[in-house]
Amino acid sequence: MKEAATRYLEHLDKIFKVEPSYFKHSKEEEFPPFHSFTYKDIPEKGMVIGFTSGVSFVDQPGGENIRPELMICVDTEDDLWVLALADIGYQHRGEFSFKAGDTINFNAQISEESEMTSFFVWHQNLISEDHEVVCLPDWHIRLLQLFPIHDDERLLIHEHGPEWLFEFVDDPCDVRRDSVAHKFTT
Repeated sequence: MKEAATRYLEHLDKIFKVEPSYFKHSKEEEFPPFHSFTYKDIPEKGMVIGFTSGVSFVDQPGGENIRPELMICVDTEDDLWVLALADIGYQHRGEFSFKAGDTINFNAQISEESEMTSFFVWHQNLISEDHEVVCLPDWHIRLLQLFPIHDDERLLIHEHGPEWLFEFVDDPCDVRRDSVAHKFTT
């Protein structure tokens, strides 16, 4: 397990070439451990990218050999977004499959700067394809991105799929944007 965690971190280090801040979410005696990593001012000043480490370290529903780790990229300096990502990953690892297209209701406002309370799981859009899968000896990690969304958008995605969202959201990293649910028509 330690070798897998080290290889995953080395993979992220090759991409970002800066030291992230680390936070351990699991208890000392808990195995496997769960961490989050935060990179500030990447890809631009004033932005935050966060990753989980520990979602893929437990068996996944369906027993797949490609397991998710979660990431978020938001245009903010508020670490609460990464903490929300970590909370979702930690609380639901081994329980949720975290498939592209899933929606997650966080059931609370994540940050004072935004009214968003939900997330949309989708393919990440920041790292080149040749770096989005981390090959480990016993399994592979696929990076999946959580995009913050409004709850009315979550409900529409659940009912009608995600394609419409991409037509109306110009910047999925913008946590201050208004809901685009009113633009959706059937």
